[in-house]
Amino acid sequence: MLGTMSFLFVFAGLCITVPQLAETITRIPPVAASIGVFQSPVQLPLGMNLLIGAAAVLGSTERALRMRSGWIDHLAS
Repeated sequence: MLGTMSFLFVFAGLCITVPQLAETITRIPPVAASIGVFQSPVQLPLGMNLLIGAAAVLGSTERALRMRSGWIDHLAS
């Protein structure tokens, strides 16, 4: 059960962070001029982003300490 929760924390962190990171990168003027600006469908308050990020860090730490690895872990590296 702990491994499943850790996986879900890491997966949720990726699903929330990747669109927000893409939006931030596409707001850089040279990038925006060449490909346009991406609008993330996920808009969360700062506190929620920090909470999800902390949960992803805890999930990743649990996975690393137990030396478990899966396809989702390889996406983060």
